[in-house]
Amino acid sequence: MKSNNKFLDALTAGIKAALDNYQKPESFKKGEAFEDYLRKHIFPAKQYKLLHKTADYSQNKRDFVESSKEPDFLFECIRTSRRFYVESKYRGGLMDGKLEWCKNISQLNRYKEINTRTPVFICVGLQGTPHNPEYITVIPVKHIKY
Repeated sequence: MKSNNKFLDALTAGIKAALDNYQKPESFKKGEAFEDYLRKHIFPAKQYKLLHKTADYSQNKRDFVESSKEPDFLFECIRTSRRFYVESKYRGGLMDGKLEWCKNISQLNRYKEINTRTPVFICVGLQGTPHNPEYITVIPVKHIKY
């Protein structure tokens, strides 16, 4: 009887995960894919300790985690022990020749405030796919005006 319950629990969990993924907005799927790309290729575990990662879409949908207002990652360079935040953004292209990485000024201001304590960088993947962007740029928040 216990093995049947385990099977049903596993089946239920699998169906729930598939349903959550199906209902997840495409923009969040792209963002998560680009985050995975960055962790694997730009900030690999052998060079950078992952100290913090914001909660994912499913978690925040159920119960919003306040630390999700922070940039996506907090890393520590293994070689230098320096800590820094990274906000990852994937964009399929430019909007009227401009890169729109945030929707409102409050996000930029929040990151500028965090930057007074710990450096914050915006890492943008542009064109290609979130799994393999054509261009990647890293912009220090301290240089962003608007």
